Amino acid sequence: QPVDYERLIERDSCVTAMGLPVHKGTVGLENIREGILLHGRYQPQYEHHCEAIIAALIDRPNVTDSSSNLIRQCDAYLQHVYLQEGNTETMNQGLIDSAFIIWNQKSTACKEFNSALRCTIMDQIQCHSDRDQVSIPFALYNMGLSGMYTRHPGEEKRPVDENWDPRIHDLDFVAKQDENTNSQELSPSGSGDVMVRVIRSSCHWYFSRLGSCRTGLSEDKPSLAIMVAGTAKRFMFSGFIEHVIEPLVHEQNTNVDYYLMLSVKQGLAYRTDEQYIRYQTYDPIFTSAIGVKDSNFVTMYMYDKVRQIVSQAGANIGGIHIQPSPMKLDPPELRKKQLEAKKARPKEDSYYRFPTLDLRPEFKRRTGV
Repeated sequence: QPVDYERLIERDSCVTAMGLPVHKGTVGLENIREGILLHGRYQPQYEHHCEAIIAALIDRPNVTDSSSNLIRQCDAYLQHVYLQEGNTETMNQGLIDSAFIIWNQKSTACKEFNSALRCTIMDQIQCHSDRDQVSIPFALYNMGLSGMYTRHPGEEKRPVDENWDPRIHDLDFVAKQDENTNSQELSPSGSGDVMVRVIRSSCHWYFSRLGSCRTGLSEDKPSLAIMVAGTAKRFMFSGFIEHVIEPLVHEQNTNVDYYLMLSVKQGLAYRTDEQYIRYQTYDPIFTSAIGVKDSNFVTMYMYDKVRQIVSQAGANIGGIHIQPSPMKLDPPELRKKQLEAKKARPKEDSYYRFPTLDLRPEFKRRTGV
């Protein structure tokens, strides 16, 4: 669940949803790679989302979806929109993750719009397939809504153009001002009302906890991502907050995204016999964790404490993962991968592409953890 539902509620929109994230499961890995190769970045395409859904049905024989129905549905939508508009860009704009949608029922206008939108979506599901994410973009188009965005905070909304990036720009769907469309039916107070807001996809729970958006790159100030990984007793946190994060945020006007991955219990280190190892303890800021042997308690305590302190320092929570124990490596599996690498590239050092600890005595200290 989100950190704070209130942070996700957009009081000026009737519906709020999360933009579809760029992921191999949503649009296909090959499409992402090709888009980056050709354009330097990839933006989700409706056609690619359809392809990914249809391809996934092969591994899910018991679901109710029909691949033939989905193919016909996607083709029908794309052909219809293309004949009307000369392109299918509006279908790309309506891509959302329907697993989490906020319906604002606080006004009569929103109640009426939300009811009409749900009916339109259900009509498409009844006629085609039960994949609502395939139907929603067409439902928004069919209801006469168009996407608007702002490149920078405080600017007036503009129609979607080549500068719109779904990763960093929220998209507001408003009723079109069209002589042939009665926008008053959708938006009683005028066509500028936000009927549907699609939140930038960098806020998606694939990348961080729902509601903890990564920095909006549309702001005119530098952004910095800080990534920290290691064990809890070697985690120097209070000094880092005081001397790095706070000066960056308050003195250098920098957006900071903070990422952390820690394990509470420690793996065996090559320097275990050194005397100082036995005196390791937690950063003084984690007073309640000192002396506690319950790693699950320490995990939850540190998680909440880090989130609180990072937020108070003015940084954004990009992602925090704290686990009770280190991940266990499987030596036979590692050896198998090493042999496969050696067979595939016999002239190349097998450790070059597959990182493992170098166990040769002369390199133990260099690779010790």
